[in-house]
Amino acid sequence: MAEAGEAPAAADGRDAARATGPYRILAINPGSTSTRVALFEDEQLLEDHEVEHPADSLAGLSRLWDQFRLRLDTVLELLAETGVETGDLHAVVGRGGLLRPLPGGTYVVNQAMLDDARANLQGEHPSNLGCALADEIARRGSARAYVVDPVSVDESGPLASYSGLARIRRRTLSHALSVRACAQWLAMDLD
Repeated sequence: MAEAGEAPAAADGRDAARATGPYRILAINPGSTSTRVALFEDEQLLEDHEVEHPADSLAGLSRLWDQFRLRLDTVLELLAETGVETGDLHAVVGRGGLLRPLPGGTYVVNQAMLDDARANLQGEHPSNLGCALADEIARRGSARAYVVDPVSVDESGPLASYSGLARIRRRTLSHALSVRACAQWLAMDLD
């Protein structure tokens, strides 16, 4: 990862090095019945939208990945309405889904992650769409795509995987991003 104030490396040819700040960051959070989209300039929130997806709009989309185009169009329409072009973005962050277990942190979206998300590796959940939405929008401009603290963050010790039955291992799937955010807010209050 790049140091604060430094442009991330663009090994795949995307021009992330053009960024000198302020950084424009698009965050996408696909949920079960809505898609939340927020635009930041550095840490300043510029736009925050939640688009509901009524049951009738999802009715013909029986599988999770059938919703990809609907949600992509939702995000692109919001960008157009706010006058933001994909080329204006420095980073696009998608909610990380049920990927392989990994430590908390920020991860560049790559093909292996996209494959795991599309395979619904640890289950089918709308958050699995997050990395693919971020990647598609980033590719339309010159940004990089990331996920931060996906649902599959597992920093538990080995004992936490014991279920009491030898053949059954417990999996750690949680809202790590929310847990970390709460801990950071509390830590700032304690200062």
